[in-house]
Amino acid sequence: MEGPESRRDERRRRLAVSPVTITMCLCLANLSGPCLAAHETEPNDIAALANSVTVDGDAMVGQIAPAGDADWYCFAATAGTAYMLVTSGAGDTDMDTVLELTDTDGLTWLASDDDNGPDLYSAFAWQCPVSGVYYATVMGCESTDVGDYRLEIYSISGDAYESDDTMGTATTITTDGTGQDHTLYPSGDLDWLKFSATAGTAYSIGTSQTGPPGSTDTHLFLYDATATQLRESDDLVYGDDLYSRIDWTCPADGTYWILVRISTFYTDPTPWMGPYTISVSGGGGGAAATTLVADDVSGNVGQTVQLSATLSSGGDPLAGKTVHFEVDGIDAGSGTTNASGVAGVAYTIPGLGDRAVTAGFAGDAAYDPSSDGATLTVTNSVSGIGLFLSRSEIASGESTTATVVDAGGRIITGACNLFIQFGAGGWWDGAEYTGAKAGTWTVTATYGPLGDTKPLTVTHGVACGVDISPDCSTITTAGTQTYAVTAADAQDNVWTPGAADITWTHDGGGAFAGSTYTPDAGDAGGIVDIYATVDGVDSDHAALAVNADSGAGLTLAWDKDDRNFYLCQNPANPQSADVAGLIPAANGTYTVNGVSVTVWGSAGNRAVTINNSHHVVNSLQVRWFVRGGVVQCAFMYSTVCGGLKTATYRAPTTYVDGEYRLGFWGLTHRLDAADPSSITYGALQQ
Repeated sequence: MEGPESRRDERRRRLAVSPVTITMCLCLANLSGPCLAAHETEPNDIAALANSVTVDGDAMVGQIAPAGDADWYCFAATAGTAYMLVTSGAGDTDMDTVLELTDTDGLTWLASDDDNGPDLYSAFAWQCPVSGVYYATVMGCESTDVGDYRLEIYSISGDAYESDDTMGTATTITTDGTGQDHTLYPSGDLDWLKFSATAGTAYSIGTSQTGPPGSTDTHLFLYDATATQLRESDDLVYGDDLYSRIDWTCPADGTYWILVRISTFYTDPTPWMGPYTISVSGGGGGAAATTLVADDVSGNVGQTVQLSATLSSGGDPLAGKTVHFEVDGIDAGSGTTNASGVAGVAYTIPGLGDRAVTAGFAGDAAYDPSSDGATLTVTNSVSGIGLFLSRSEIASGESTTATVVDAGGRIITGACNLFIQFGAGGWWDGAEYTGAKAGTWTVTATYGPLGDTKPLTVTHGVACGVDISPDCSTITTAGTQTYAVTAADAQDNVWTPGAADITWTHDGGGAFAGSTYTPDAGDAGGIVDIYATVDGVDSDHAALAVNADSGAGLTLAWDKDDRNFYLCQNPANPQSADVAGLIPAANGTYTVNGVSVTVWGSAGNRAVTINNSHHVVNSLQVRWFVRGGVVQCAFMYSTVCGGLKTATYRAPTTYVDGEYRLGFWGLTHRLDAADPSSITYGALQQ
């Protein structure tokens, strides 16, 4: 049964009725009783105008016309009773129906089906939860469908052979072809039967239609006395749609058991319970014995051969009889015997390996069933194969399709093994390969001992992550900064995008040329925020500190990692300065990078004063505590011209300038390295 969403919503919008109108329809149905009309009466396009249908009564003949028509019917249902709703052909114009069941309110969808009836008609079973008048709607599958149909609604109940749900309670059935009428009810019902069979005798066990066409989908099983399954049949290929048939020759005298259930194709058997007829024929009786001889056949992979068998009775050929063929237990079709008793079907050999052919005659009122086996020998006449790829270069996540042909140009892809070089990743779906890892890989096709290869280039896919470096740097307005960009796709392919593939974004006054940023004078004294975009994906942000180009730009900073002071140009990473920027740890006065500094304090508590000609009173002091070789806590004090600033670091945050910041933020003093006239306080993350 199908989900109701799209078709039901469209119909409800088109055929919506008010609650008052629905109430009137229900009252009329209950007062007047069901109508036994054989033909629908238009208009019946909404629930309020529904035609009445008698359960277990005459079929309703209707017509979907014009295109887009929907025919509504109502019927009385009793709580706990199961019902089968079926559409079938009714005129010269067949059609593809959809059958829907609606609750007593005329609005709530309960069930629907498209093609489980005969041909393209509809069928399903339903168990009534609450007594009342329900609605069945017939419409075309497509908005352009028109045609004739029959609607039948009948109740389902248990059969006279219950309880027969186990081998021990199985019903006995004769082998003279006399049918027994059973019903698979309630949901999940099992019907067991048993019969006596004679060694060497061919038997035909089959289910067939009892109710309206397409009403019950059976699954048939045959067991011996040890409960070992011997044969099974789900959908009958002899021409009766969803019914089942087993053709079998008895190996030893004894009693055998038959199990009938709803097809195991359905996880929910409720929609498919219903009636069927079962019969067993064989063992002679009044019918004449037959002999069926299947012919061995051989051919190459991809070649179409003729499967054939000869049917006779008493040495005389039987014409006009249906012979069914299977190859390795898989249906291969049916053929009708000619005047010589020969029936055949065309069969295309799919691949290497010999195959077992089974031919079976189901028997009829005049002739017993018979069967025979033969061998299909598959030869390998392929002298060489060629592999072709629909695309020789794909991006990661894209696909290419492999085709293999033999020396004669026949396509034999389905008979070949396909694989790609180890390390390429990706996956195969039949002959379609989807790439993963970038590189040039070897695709291989093999057919027995034969093989061929083709190279496949996989390029990176669309970026899903972008990275730039350095993420923190310092230059002067006279300098430039060049960035390196890498991108990665969903399969972790990493590459360096070309300049044309990168879009740069920044808040400075300078400009990018390729991957190099050149600042302007307005950037001096500030930090420029920079990031790159590839395939619509932004990178992490980089901080670029820009100092004025006047011989200035040196900054006093304490490095948390090596616990030393530096006079440097990159306070975000002080120890990246050359040796000339390192300030000695011992107390005393030193000249560092041409600047006089005084160091005082003790281990774990150091301060540095910059001695400038303008006598700016200043000091930068740090007290720190180490655990496991790592600074866990640091207290920092900045004094410039009597102004005090402090910062406290307790891993992993720093309290500075009145707020908590993630990471270590160190206090800094920036000065003019030539002849400092001022010292500027700052705080920068390391």
